[in-house]
Amino acid sequence: MKRLKKILIFGGKRVLGNSIVKQISLNNEVFCVSRTPQKEEVPNVEYLRGDVTNRNFLASLSARNYDVLIDNLAYDESHIEIVYDILKNNVAKYILTSSSWVYKFMDLKPPFHDIQCNETVIKFPGDIFKDTTDYVSGKIKAENKAAKLWGNCIIVRLPMIFGKNDHTDRLKFVVKRLLDHKPIILIDGGANEFQIAYAPDISRLYESLCSVEGQPALWLNLANPEIYTPKRFYELCANFLDISGLSFIDMDENKIHKTSYDYWQAEPFFRERSHLLNCTKLHKIFQDVKFSERTEWLKEICLYEKKEIESNPRRNSRFSSEMESIDTYGNSSGKLV
Repeated sequence: MKRLKKILIFGGKRVLGNSIVKQISLNNEVFCVSRTPQKEEVPNVEYLRGDVTNRNFLASLSARNYDVLIDNLAYDESHIEIVYDILKNNVAKYILTSSSWVYKFMDLKPPFHDIQCNETVIKFPGDIFKDTTDYVSGKIKAENKAAKLWGNCIIVRLPMIFGKNDHTDRLKFVVKRLLDHKPIILIDGGANEFQIAYAPDISRLYESLCSVEGQPALWLNLANPEIYTPKRFYELCANFLDISGLSFIDMDENKIHKTSYDYWQAEPFFRERSHLLNCTKLHKIFQDVKFSERTEWLKEICLYEKKEIESNPRRNSRFSSEMESIDTYGNSSGKLV
């Protein structure tokens, strides 16, 4: 009988982590670490409560050896250093979940190739993007430290992730606006292009990565192949929800920033300016990669969010409370299209 791989997963509660746990536990022995209790525990998974920045907790994990560590919680190089220091003799392969936002401030033309980033040559903008620059800088440092320390390392770069139980409420916000028959805000015409990562598809690729032969360091873009614009994405969602008469308010990005900084920070689509990924390397490694049909998965999660909204109408998305002021400002300052 084939031995089950022992997979240690840091961060299994949110949309991607939970999906990875569900997928990988089908054929492997999984140990999932998170700081807070799971809302939904997956059968045959051993859940471990703890803080991965705590040396004593990490030391408790060294009682076992693991074939793979999937780390969804690495946001800076200090995290990489402490995990490596304590678990380097217990982990055969390290997979780091990073972000395609590392390309955001690089002087590259899309589609972006999955190359190593040198933080010293990136020109970060001023304080207006501080939260974003801190995130991007931390991710790049974490990537490079992982590549330096771990002998067998895969660094995965992902765009926006969609799936059920999404804590970001991105799609819930869109669905709520559509159900309320309110106009959707388009920034600067909403013509920028982007890609999405559908959590179940990406989780199957993570499972496959657990079996990739060892190599010093591999940077890898993972994304579903379809290309969207914000306007086209909203139109698809409206169609799946059987909503007609969709309208938009075209606004300048600077106006949104002044009107509602929180919304400006959180709204995902217009900030992915020409954010396309080159996934050639992925298809060379896995020549038979299959992705879910967009018309199936996007419709499924749109209807899921609709059901969630209807079952709990008082629970709004995390930026719904400020939409009234944005509506007022948009209708007076924006252009209804």
